[in-house]
Amino acid sequence: MKQKEHFDVVVIGAGIAASASAITAVEKGARVLMIEKAPKSEAGGNGRYTGGGFRIVHKGNSELYDYMTAIPESQRQLIDINEYTEDEFYSDIMRVTNGMADASLTEMIVKESNKAFKWVDSLNLGWDVNYDMATRVGERMVFTQGAIPLNVKGGGEGFVDSMIEVAIKKGVEVRFETRAAKLLVDEDGAVCGVRTISKGEGQDIYANSVIIAAGGFSANAEMRARYLGKGWDLVKVRGSKHNTGEVIKMALDVGAQATGEWSGSHCTQIDLSAEDVGGGLSTDRKSYTYGILVNTNGQRFFDEGEDFHGYTYAKLGRITRDQPNGIAFQVFDSKVFDLLMSDYSHQTPVEANTIEELAEKLDIPVETFKKTVEEYNTAVQDGPFNQAKRDGKHTEGLAINKSNWSQKIDQAPFRAYPVTSGITFTFGGVKVNKNGQVLDVTDQPIKGLYANGELVGGFYIGNYPGGSGIVRNLVLGRKAGKHAALADGMVKTN
Repeated sequence: MKQKEHFDVVVIGAGIAASASAITAVEKGARVLMIEKAPKSEAGGNGRYTGGGFRIVHKGNSELYDYMTAIPESQRQLIDINEYTEDEFYSDIMRVTNGMADASLTEMIVKESNKAFKWVDSLNLGWDVNYDMATRVGERMVFTQGAIPLNVKGGGEGFVDSMIEVAIKKGVEVRFETRAAKLLVDEDGAVCGVRTISKGEGQDIYANSVIIAAGGFSANAEMRARYLGKGWDLVKVRGSKHNTGEVIKMALDVGAQATGEWSGSHCTQIDLSAEDVGGGLSTDRKSYTYGILVNTNGQRFFDEGEDFHGYTYAKLGRITRDQPNGIAFQVFDSKVFDLLMSDYSHQTPVEANTIEELAEKLDIPVETFKKTVEEYNTAVQDGPFNQAKRDGKHTEGLAINKSNWSQKIDQAPFRAYPVTSGITFTFGGVKVNKNGQVLDVTDQPIKGLYANGELVGGFYIGNYPGGSGIVRNLVLGRKAGKHAALADGMVKTN
């Protein structure tokens, strides 16, 4: 056992959530240690597997053009960004979670989202235009209501690495390949440090405050089966292999209150041939809104046009997992090939000149699939197709109708992309207040313990609006970092 050490604040994890807390705490004058069980090249949890963009309240073109310096002015002039208000952001979260998201925390995240964006900008990380979230209308690129126009330069990987670099430059000590083994608690029940293990050697590190930000249990097969249900132990892990849930268990062991949807997760459709763990963003298949989805029986099972993909993709993986063999096919005709997101270029589709031939190549029942397509085509109603808005171009008379963007599947060649479920993060976790303090089973703060990121429960129930996780991590991370740097009830000043 190594000699004991003491810091003002210890942060467990080194992702975007953890770094936001560590940077804020050190800016307030605290002596901060950030520990990460992964090696440096794999640090950052699921943040490394995002696009690096986050959902914020903004005023559209008039506000965001100034951040698009990575592209020439001539390209900027062809971009239209719809305004996104606080009411729209709040309503989107409440709508997709059926009103069950924590209202108080959600309101805080929404109101401070733009401030979090400006804070990230102040760190000089740089921005890229997120063209994959734009809709092409003629020569113009339209970012619809709630779309995410900007990514941190370098995507999620660049975001994580840059945040760690900023933390180190500001004075945070960072130790990789150092895992938390146990939260230390004093005789009054306050968290006073963490026992770490690095290279087989243990060490007790004491602190005035500990911030846990080490992700959920998406990469823990046993916990997935226990909480998400039968068969979830076999689901592919789209994100980090290091999010294995032990830090949540440590918090529960010291009296933290469990909250949120422990049977829920962010789970998307990904390339069927993706690796079992760590496939990441390039395996995503989110353009299903432009075609139809069928299972291995050749039958549709989901309203592909329910909403823009940013509001449905995170629940579609769960629905797909419940299909026979957990496999589905995204089917398109040639009218929409040029509308598919760039990630589709990483997968070779199954292509055919007839629906019957496509079914044979997919090894699904030919007559059933043919009937599915014919019934769908017959049900498509007249009206203009407009991918830049919820166009209301729908089907009628089907067991599962398509609400928007309905076009007949009738122009050869036809393409199908085999997909399966890929879990990114879990929804259940510990309960916190607006300061990021972890609450016990009586709703009282556990002294010295804070939480941020995916191991916080209560934000997402059943579904998730794309890009809202990172902004949650930034807002709550800064709150936790500031409060954890308290000294005698007052924030330290620089």
